Amino acid sequence: MPSDLQVSNIRDLNNANSAITIGSDGQIIVNQNNPTITLGSNTTLPDYSVVHAQTYELAGSSTATVTFGGGGQPSFNSYQDTGLEITISQANATKGSKILVFYSHGLGINAGTSSAQCHYRLRRTAPSSTDIHQAKYIGNQSTAVTTRVGVNGQGLDDRTADADYVYKLQCTMDSTSAGATVYINWYGGSLNTITALVLK
Repeated sequence: MPSDLQVSNIRDLNNANSAITIGSDGQIIVNQNNPTITLGSNTTLPDYSVVHAQTYELAGSSTATVTFGGGGQPSFNSYQDTGLEITISQANATKGSKILVFYSHGLGINAGTSSAQCHYRLRRTAPSSTDIHQAKYIGNQSTAVTTRVGVNGQGLDDRTADADYVYKLQCTMDSTSAGATVYINWYGGSLNTITALVLK
């Protein structure tokens, strides 16, 4: 015949400490500083819990550039890779339902006739392509030789396919008035980073 065991405390072997307290509402309190708890495979985590994290670092460069404007170069408004990118494998991506991506990156812009500005975006390129974050006319109205720009941002993406997920930071310019050449991971000695968190 089924029966209930009713207790309010479970004490240690030497009866010196109360190890577990069970409240009247059924809440269990582990009375131990920094206890080690192993969760089983059937454990349900709260929504948006981090189930995987990874980071990629890209060393800065004072020479890596992209020049826009045709003549064998990329055309204006065609986005080019900066080299900052991250790939989440299918095995890790399928652990969650969303992917949160953070990035911190440096660009240098050679000024055009009226300003030194560029556009950049965080783009998912696999398993399908879409912009996760985008910013326009970043820089300033100065015509200084090179304008340094720190770009930082984040984007939240839905995981909808069982596949590898690839995210890239890309940049472009739209006219010679804003400039033509971008130092795509400015400057030597700096460190650019991109981090991806897979969320339940």
